[in-house]
Amino acid sequence: MPHPDTFDLILVDGDHSLLGAYQDLDAVMPHCALGGAVVFDDIAPSPEIVDEEAMRAELGHDPHGWVDLLGVWHVVRDEHPEFRFFEYTQDPPGVAVAVRLR
Repeated sequence: MPHPDTFDLILVDGDHSLLGAYQDLDAVMPHCALGGAVVFDDIAPSPEIVDEEAMRAELGHDPHGWVDLLGVWHVVRDEHPEFRFFEYTQDPPGVAVAVRLR
C-alpha cells in the first residue's frame, strides 16, 4: 500500500513567478509516489500570444538566474535524480513531466 502522503499524479499549475514555481515544485516532489508523475505546465509561453513585458513582471525577481519557468524546471531536475524528466517546448505553452523511478 502506498504511503498516505503520496500521490500518483500531481499537477503544478500555480502562480507563474519564478520563486513561486520553484517553491511549488520543491514542496510536491517528495509527495510523488513511486511510478507517479508530476506535471508542470506553461514552460514555453509564446511571446506572440503573451505580452513579453507583462510576462516578465509576472515572473518576478530572479536572484538565482533561472530566467524562465523552463529554467526553474531544470534546477528541480538537477535536484531530483530519483525522477526521469521529460519536457515538450515545441508548441506553446509547453508542458513538463517527471516520473518517479526510485
